[in-house]
Amino acid sequence: MLLQSIMAYEDITMTERELIRECINGNRLSQRKLYDMHSPLMFSICLRYAGNYADACDMLQDSFIKVFDNLHKFDFQGTFQGWIRRVVVNTCIDFHRYKKHNLSFETIENTNSYLTTVNNEVILRLSSEDMLKAIQKLPTTQRIIISLYAIDGYEHSEIAGILRITESASRSMLAKARKSLSEKFKSIMTIAAL
Repeated sequence: MLLQSIMAYEDITMTERELIRECINGNRLSQRKLYDMHSPLMFSICLRYAGNYADACDMLQDSFIKVFDNLHKFDFQGTFQGWIRRVVVNTCIDFHRYKKHNLSFETIENTNSYLTTVNNEVILRLSSEDMLKAIQKLPTTQRIIISLYAIDGYEHSEIAGILRITESASRSMLAKARKSLSEKFKSIMTIAAL
């Protein structure tokens, strides 16, 4: 049974390898298949970074253009989905940096004043759609930083490097984003209780 599971995993991996190689060779059907396999998850990432559906669509399109242009650089060392995810996150950040918004980062001297706790019960009762809407309503910088830190798992030092800011600015903006989300979550739950 274990051997069959391992063999099945190898078949899946080989299929993905072959698909990637076909894409590198310019096979349009393989490119479409690769896009269809990965675009739903990558679009959900774009939605988190975008303020609206149209921007998320633009981000996804730009991301897959970069994926196909740079597919030959994928070295099969990590997961392909992880590689695409990094391309998508970087494209979303570039979208805000160069095309859409002039990102502004401010440092808050006392981040403790922005730290609030949200009742875990409140969060558990929120739907993923409510959470996504709340994140999308955050100011651009807060939305990017909370997505990078809390959802995509980047450390403040990595965020600082990606966004070309200080670590303290990253921490400050995260604290502001958490406070804003806390207030939005409480508001959503108050409305739902009525």
